[in-house]
Amino acid sequence: MPLILLVKSDGTVEPLRSAGDGKALVYDPKVGSLISYEGTTTANGAPGGTTLVCSDLTTKPDYDGNLVIITSGDYAGQARDINGTTTGGTVTPDIAFGGQIVSGVTFTIVGIRTVPAEVAALAADVGDASTSTLGSLYAILGNPAQSFLAMIGYQGATSLANKLTAARAGYLDNINNALLLLVPDLSGLTVARIGYLDNINQAGLLQVTAARAGYLDNINNAQLLNIPNLSTLTVARIGYLDNINQAGLLQLTAARVALLDQITAARMAELDAANIPADTDPRVMGRTQIFEKSITSAANAGDVIVATITTQPCLIESVVIHADAAQTADMTSCGIFGGAGKVITFISAADAVQASLNAADKQVAWTGAVRLAATKTIVISLVGTGATAVDLTIVVKYRASVSGGYLA
Repeated sequence: MPLILLVKSDGTVEPLRSAGDGKALVYDPKVGSLISYEGTTTANGAPGGTTLVCSDLTTKPDYDGNLVIITSGDYAGQARDINGTTTGGTVTPDIAFGGQIVSGVTFTIVGIRTVPAEVAALAADVGDASTSTLGSLYAILGNPAQSFLAMIGYQGATSLANKLTAARAGYLDNINNALLLLVPDLSGLTVARIGYLDNINQAGLLQVTAARAGYLDNINNAQLLNIPNLSTLTVARIGYLDNINQAGLLQLTAARVALLDQITAARMAELDAANIPADTDPRVMGRTQIFEKSITSAANAGDVIVATITTQPCLIESVVIHADAAQTADMTSCGIFGGAGKVITFISAADAVQASLNAADKQVAWTGAVRLAATKTIVISLVGTGATAVDLTIVVKYRASVSGGYLA
């Protein structure tokens, strides 16, 4: 390869570096001062050209904000602002290159910054003037070309005088410097609360009597900040407010207000429909329940379970043995008992004999009050001389002593 010489303007000669392909590498000192780093990618960047990778950058300063220029490969000549730290060995351009920057591509980082992020931030703050030259500024500052009088809604002296009645002027007479100093700091009001003020009109102000104005005198800044978000009120609840009038407010004594203070979120939740037992739920404490069971066991079967008290204790109020047909002569008796070891006698064996149930619809009954705890049982004791089946129905009237109790 021939030697390449540079003949300077002062007549001196200086050998030049070569790129290996016969092209001279010439650096003007001023241009060289702009170069922060020159390197070669050591791995493939992300598809789409959103990164380039050079492991040597992990030993270099952070070039975030500088300009990176691709100097070889398919996308040579493309330049992008660096948007992110480079000390991890990855360069992220603010706009993707034309395609993937593969391993072995040379690039140069120069100390030139066009600050696109700062420009974008400024556009976000003041509006993009390129979209509408004056529209963005008007949205912030208002249009100075608009009539000031139109902005304040001025209607002329005569028109204004016609609207300012003696009564209305009287309201203004009551505003003095001391009252102005008492105006609360409304800066704490939310958008929703300010929206409520929009609903105050002339008609509403005329309804402010001296007594009602007195109520307003007791409202201070702290109380305004505690105004709940009324946007969650249902139509039904708003309807309740319509029924509040001056006479009703005058009945609201300090003692009654104190009672209202006791209404907590938890207590309101207790009134939610989901937490109130349905009127049709028979297992509510004290509500009458009826239990029936058909008995068709052998006349000499011994103890047969009629019912088990379930979940909560129950109060047994009556027991009926009903003959669905004339009972077999094999049956001697069929007493009804309850509790541990049949300690409770509802209907004795002496009363529930075959002769008392030897025709359809004959019945033997008991009434009273017996409490049986959960898991306790009611049994019928079938005593007889043979195994012919009986044909009986047992009916028990009872109530749950604690909500949820029932017979099964």
